[in-house]
Amino acid sequence: MVGFKTLKYVDHFATSTQQRNKGFGKLILENFIEASNKPILLEVELPNSSINKRRIKFYERIGFKLNQHYYEVPASKKGQKPLQLLLMSYPYILTAKDVKDFTDKCHPLIFTD
Repeated sequence: MVGFKTLKYVDHFATSTQQRNKGFGKLILENFIEASNKPILLEVELPNSSINKRRIKFYERIGFKLNQHYYEVPASKKGQKPLQLLLMSYPYILTAKDVKDFTDKCHPLIFTD
């Protein structure tokens, strides 16, 4: 896995507050997975709160795997610190090399000054 040509990347995924817990998020992601012939990566916040843990469980129920390799995104503004997150992947768990390759090749495309 080396970049956007070989994978799908989900930066943010959410449903409106009024539409939550109705199965729409699950349906959207299942259709996204079915329409893709590439591995999928998405970022989640660290499981340090109940809502973050619930989000991770939601993605796991759909089939995403929680990766435990160190991962952070560069600061979006000058003077800010990088944000520590976890990557989730579908359909398989990532190796540490996969994560490094992704950050080395894709972060410069995602985060530009």
